[in-house]
Amino acid sequence: MAVAKGDAEARQLVDQLRSHRIEPGNQDEELRRVQLELEVSRARYLEFYDNAPIGYFTISEHGLILEANLTAGVLLGLARDALIKLPFTKYIVSEDQDAFYLPLKQLFSTGTSKVCELRMKKGDGTQFWANLEIASPQPGVSACLAVMSDITERKQMCVLNELLLSSLPHPAMLIRKHDRVVLAANKIAQEVGVKVGGYCWRDFGKMDYLSDPHREIAEKFPETVPAELGIKCTFCQGDECSLTDPMQNDSEVKAFGKIWDTYWINIDGSIYLHYAIDVTARKAMEETLKTGRKLAEQALIEKEIDLDESQQIAKIGTWTYYPALRQSKWSKEMFHIWGMDPRVDPLIYSDIGKCIHPDDYQHFDSTVRMAIERGISYEIEYRIRRPDGSERAIRTIGEPQADASGKVIALRGINQDITERKKQEQQYEVIVRGSMDGFWQADVQGNITDVNDSFCDTIGYSRGELLKMKVSDIEFNEDPEEIAAHGRRIREVGYDRFETRYKHKDGSIVDFEISVNYLKSVDRFFVFARNISERKQSENQIIRSLREKEVLLKEIYHRVKNNLAVIQSLLSLQSMSIADSKIRALFEESRNQINSMALVHAKLYRSADLAHIDFKDYLQSLVADIADAYNRPNVVLSVAMTSLYLDVNVGIPCGLIVNELISNSIKYAFPAGEKGTITVGISKNSAGHNVLSVADNGVGFPENIDFRDSLSIGLQIVNVLVRQINGTLELSRSNGTRFSIIFPS
Repeated sequence: MAVAKGDAEARQLVDQLRSHRIEPGNQDEELRRVQLELEVSRARYLEFYDNAPIGYFTISEHGLILEANLTAGVLLGLARDALIKLPFTKYIVSEDQDAFYLPLKQLFSTGTSKVCELRMKKGDGTQFWANLEIASPQPGVSACLAVMSDITERKQMCVLNELLLSSLPHPAMLIRKHDRVVLAANKIAQEVGVKVGGYCWRDFGKMDYLSDPHREIAEKFPETVPAELGIKCTFCQGDECSLTDPMQNDSEVKAFGKIWDTYWINIDGSIYLHYAIDVTARKAMEETLKTGRKLAEQALIEKEIDLDESQQIAKIGTWTYYPALRQSKWSKEMFHIWGMDPRVDPLIYSDIGKCIHPDDYQHFDSTVRMAIERGISYEIEYRIRRPDGSERAIRTIGEPQADASGKVIALRGINQDITERKKQEQQYEVIVRGSMDGFWQADVQGNITDVNDSFCDTIGYSRGELLKMKVSDIEFNEDPEEIAAHGRRIREVGYDRFETRYKHKDGSIVDFEISVNYLKSVDRFFVFARNISERKQSENQIIRSLREKEVLLKEIYHRVKNNLAVIQSLLSLQSMSIADSKIRALFEESRNQINSMALVHAKLYRSADLAHIDFKDYLQSLVADIADAYNRPNVVLSVAMTSLYLDVNVGIPCGLIVNELISNSIKYAFPAGEKGTITVGISKNSAGHNVLSVADNGVGFPENIDFRDSLSIGLQIVNVLVRQINGTLELSRSNGTRFSIIFPS
């Protein structure tokens, strides 16, 4: 259109010059000059027209191409002359031809310029996207100027951006810069309210994008576009948008009941990618964390108070030393332990060193220096002198803290006031070192770690020698495996007491009574060892003497038994020559009484225990002898009791009592050869006393006889023997006769 206008003006100027009456000479020369300039200007204009970076077309009202520049031919892939007189729609994809016809028709009817985007096709059939701007025609001219540019790359970029939008996990949209129109939006953005074709000020946050003066208008006309209202977003100033820096206007927006972080990214200078991230949960978490931080800070303060109190109770202070500064940082308890003012700041290493006991300073200083140089941990004990002159014992544990290169930049650790422990250790030393009993310590591996002088003297080794030895080196009774097993048992229960023997340095054996305790806190065995060699010698001598006495006592039992057997035989021989049956019966009773005593001595002679007799075994033998003596097969004698040992001084009287009572039952309870049962035994009553009972199921004890005051020699003997063992005699006449003798256990 502009080119056509230029040609017309040039022709008009030439016609005017020709029509005027011009004077010959100078006027001719001027005319030629003007004509030459016009030709040059026209040539330049045509060159610019043909070589412009966009295509120019002159199109008739019916859509025919009247003129075209060289670029237009290049865009359509044809020579310029080949385009003339051809319909423009020939090079428009059929689906987009209406998008050209309708604006063209509207242009010639209203004179309004139009812009449209079409898919064009070249002479070889390939397609491309073009932006076509149709300018208003000049009055009286039935043609218009169309300006075409290739926007294929931009369209491809839009496609890529749309793909990008769809791949983003957050609401996102493409916004055109100059009018703030939403060109595209992903599904997530549309679900929260963004509309394609809408305007940025109505998207996220709605009113958040409007400056305060425009809020009321926007609220009244929510569907009216900002251009018609004259409203610009807060990023726009005049007709230009201030969105120049992609990150300049990122902000936090409250919209749709949520909180969003919004971001702007410049795509190609005219289109921005605008996306938002839902940070509602994060913000809630931040609030929670903020609240939690306050609570944590409060808890930390409380913990620090608890830590200070704990350190005060345990008398343990914490510290940090910075070698490069030669300064230290202390906890409150550290100042208390050292008796220093906590307001002192900073703590200089040399000042601290002045408080350390002169005899301990060199060891302290060299240990700290070695920890810094070698990066090693340490634990030392030393003494300090407080400003008030008092002296305290300190235990320090230090740990190095190094940087990435391995250089120690700080020492951290604890100080513990061990003054009281040191006093207890001194008392312990006085007690242990001065004890007449031997004392030694050992670790769980069996290494002797401490020993007192008394033990050294007893076993013949020096302290230095014993501290290099193991328990197995001096133990005589147990081998190393047995010692280890014994140690494990002691660790389980915590203590033990036993006797053992140790090897003296001169090779002799020393007897010891051992009392050992295991302390888990220090993982050590603490052993008191009493030399019992002399006591063992005395015990051995006593044992030998007892054995000799046992031999003599057995010999006495044997001789008494033999003598009673001789008396028993004499009585038997004597009774055989007696014709009177009553007198002969008396001899038989005496013989049975002597037999009961002889039987006790016989049992004791065979027993390992010479002071006690197995009374069940004794009764079984005694009852059998009595049954043989009386020869009454119709009377069954039985022993009903468990095993019981009685002192010999009780057993003999009990044996005589049983003999008398069984004899009476055999003679009087079953007259005329009647059958019956006699049961004898010892049990315990509820008071724990022994109850010796002799019971039969015979005719019963006569009612008219007092068993405690009887003329019968046998019952008199029974009462005397019952009193001898401090017992009581009871009689039951139900279901026969039962005598019960109750005596102490």
